[in-house]
Amino acid sequence: MKLVKAQRNKTKPSKTIAKIPSYVKKVSSSKGAIDISRKRIYGLAFVVGAKGGDIKDLAKRLGVTQYMLSKYLDEDEEIGKAFGRGVDMVRYRVEQAMVKRACGFKVPRTTTSTVTDATGKIITKTVVKTEDHILGDPGLQKWFLSKRNKERYGDRERESGPLVVINMDKSDEDI
Repeated sequence: MKLVKAQRNKTKPSKTIAKIPSYVKKVSSSKGAIDISRKRIYGLAFVVGAKGGDIKDLAKRLGVTQYMLSKYLDEDEEIGKAFGRGVDMVRYRVEQAMVKRACGFKVPRTTTSTVTDATGKIITKTVVKTEDHILGDPGLQKWFLSKRNKERYGDRERESGPLVVINMDKSDEDI
């Protein structure tokens, strides 16, 4: 943050006060905005990133153009860092869901059975709680391992060797 010397009176010594960045002034004076502080801009950038938004969405929420937002990002890199932290949260949640799906997971299941008599009156009601296991996705496992450890699980070039063709149409007597 830039500091500016302000002198109130020639008889009193000058004090150093923080200069308000221009993007805060412009955002707070833009259409529909009411005095947005930098902390609120950082928070908004984080929330837009965490919800999966992009820079265009952030500019729309701030009420400025993308061009102006790019100028603000040049002036204050904390906005970009806050947005990046939000995007990292989304990436983390997606990775966790992908690992869960690749490895398989258990799903609770409740089965209710009732026994009634001829008049329709319920005699017994039983509730059975079980867990079903959803198998892991082998294609996702292969993709995940190939991206994490390319040396060990990456696409290997197939060795070219002699091609052996076996003709299964002939019977044993013809051979």
